[in-house]
Amino acid sequence: MARKSKHDKATATATGSEEEKKVKEDYSDRTNQGVVLTGGIDSTVLLYSLKENLPEDTNIIPIVLGNNKKDIQPVLDELEIKAPIQKFNIDIDPEDDDESKMLPLIEWALENKVYAIYFPANHDEQEHSIPGKTFDYFQRLNDLSGVSITAPFITVSKEKIIQDAVDRYNIDLSQLAEPPEFVEGIKISESLFKIRQEGFKKAFSVKENKWIQDPFAEEKEKDKDEEKGE
Repeated sequence: MARKSKHDKATATATGSEEEKKVKEDYSDRTNQGVVLTGGIDSTVLLYSLKENLPEDTNIIPIVLGNNKKDIQPVLDELEIKAPIQKFNIDIDPEDDDESKMLPLIEWALENKVYAIYFPANHDEQEHSIPGKTFDYFQRLNDLSGVSITAPFITVSKEKIIQDAVDRYNIDLSQLAEPPEFVEGIKISESLFKIRQEGFKKAFSVKENKWIQDPFAEEKEKDKDEEKGE
């Protein structure tokens, strides 16, 4: 007999019951919708976009996965998002895209009638095949789930997201979460660094009539200069 894969087991656990399938089919109430937040540019702009475009009666539920160190409460207060933050002890390994790890999140969403969960992921991450940031990953997660799983920015470039942060939503980039530390020789780290670097190189603010600078890149250069001066 063929041994079941992790994906097969996860699928059986999450969608095996007729009751859960019925929840998905009968969903008419779209009030509760969750968004995964990291405090970084992509997830913050995603949150602003959802607040702007979803119906006014939508209950946007902030979701934090793993050990997120950035305090996202200030932006929630600014957007008047009242739902409490839902935290899940799900280890986010940038080299691992095993969708079955999201089962606790999916089970919570089913129990609380959450219609959709939005994930931050951009076009450049999809093009670089960053684990957990691809069309394939979100399709597998959607198949596994009893709720709608979507990544609205997966066709949007990093450059455009940065421009919207500044020109459309007046977000102070220096107040967002710092990017992951660059580790030379690690392919994923190098890819993420390149995506951010190229995004800022191309991002021009029409409103301010100048190129948008990465505030954390400036800080790192300043730190290097200080070290040289010692």
